[in-house]
Amino acid sequence: MNAPVEFEGKVFCFTGTLLQLKRTQAERETRERGGLTVNDVNDRLDFLVVGSKASPAWKYGNYGTKIADAREIARRNNGRPRLTSESTFMDALAAVPPTGAGTLDAKVLVCNYTFIAAEKTAYDAEGLETFLDRLQAECSCHVHVAGYAWRTYRDLFETGFDGSRERPAGAILVHCRIVRQLPLDETASRLLDRITRGFEAIAGIDGKLRWFERTEGTAGYARLLTEIPQSLRVSGL
Repeated sequence: MNAPVEFEGKVFCFTGTLLQLKRTQAERETRERGGLTVNDVNDRLDFLVVGSKASPAWKYGNYGTKIADAREIARRNNGRPRLTSESTFMDALAAVPPTGAGTLDAKVLVCNYTFIAAEKTAYDAEGLETFLDRLQAECSCHVHVAGYAWRTYRDLFETGFDGSRERPAGAILVHCRIVRQLPLDETASRLLDRITRGFEAIAGIDGKLRWFERTEGTAGYARLLTEIPQSLRVSGL
C-alpha cells in the first residue's frame, strides 16, 4: 500500500471526488494536524490526494491536469509530490491525532483489510456485505468499503501490494476499514480474531489485515467518524 502520510509542515492538494469526506472537511482535518493546503499543484507540494471516485477516462490513462502536473514535477523533484489514495489519506487521519484533540476514557481500534480479486464477480460480494453488516450491528463498528481498478491503482500510486503478480485486465483492489471504540482495559484480540476469521470464510477473498490502536486524540477522531459515511458495498469503481 502507499507509504505513510505525514502532516506536520507538509503541503497537501486534493483532486477528484472524495467518497468519505467533503473536500473542505479533508482540508480542515489536514490543517488541524499541522499540514498546509493549497488549490494548485506546484513545486512546494508534498502530497496530492486523489479521490476514490474514478473518472471513466482513467481506464485510458487520462487522469487530469493536476495528476499530470504532479507526475511531471515528481520526475524532476525526487518523487515529490507523492500521489496518495483517499484510503491512505483516511488511514493517516486515524493514525495522527489533531492538535489539541483531547482524549476519551476509551481507545480506538482501526483495522484495514485489503484484497485483490480477478474481477468484480470473482468473490462473494454478498457474503462480504453480510459479514460487515453483522460487525456493524453486533460490535458497533464503523465500516467503509472502497474499490479501485487494480491497474489504475498500481499506475497512480505505485503500490507494492502484491505488485509482482500479473493481474487480469478487470482485476480490482478492495479496501475495507473497520473502526471501533474500546474501553481502555479491553484487549482487541477477540474482535481481531472475529474479523480475521470472518474474512477467511468469504469465498474468493485472500488479503492482508493491518491494524493499530490509539488513545491520544480519540475524542477528535470520534467526532470525525460521525462525518464519514458508512459503506458496506464496494464503492468507487
